[in-house]
Amino acid sequence: PMIETAVKRFRVLGIVGANDGSRLPIDLHGRTLALAFTFIKKERDEVKNEDVAKTVTEFLLLHLPSSATTESAEVDVFITSEGRTNLHRIQTEGLSVNSPLPTLSADVQFNKTVLMGMYPADPIVSGIGYRSAGVLSMDTIRRLSLPGEGQSAISLTEVLDQFSRLASGGVSAPK
Repeated sequence: PMIETAVKRFRVLGIVGANDGSRLPIDLHGRTLALAFTFIKKERDEVKNEDVAKTVTEFLLLHLPSSATTESAEVDVFITSEGRTNLHRIQTEGLSVNSPLPTLSADVQFNKTVLMGMYPADPIVSGIGYRSAGVLSMDTIRRLSLPGEGQSAISLTEVLDQFSRLASGGVSAPK
């Protein structure tokens, strides 16, 4: 039941499109799938000087890089943190399925048990760790996605392409 509840907390939001709702150019269209997930997180309330449980929603972005082909369809993985204020590019290069270090980890506590005390229930996350290849502020992404003086808006797909290149060490100039 706990696994079923956790899986139900994931929602597919859809394919990321253009900022203004118009169609993206064909080379940018349909390369990023957005998902959302919620969990209960324990945070410290400094005013009350106590821990409080808070429902948090984060985004998971599965992004097909522009360099992907049908023969080598790698996927870049991005995840938000801190209540969607930061975007992490998850380091996936050179990792095997049996890697001794986790790509994502969480500290979870259970304050309740069910079925005569045999199964933990009501998980509360007290910390999350990522094997992050880079972090970008969501505020920076918002600013890039708005047209400014003398510059056009950049789509999220283009931002993820550039962020991925920079984070993986394959630095190239924007087109």
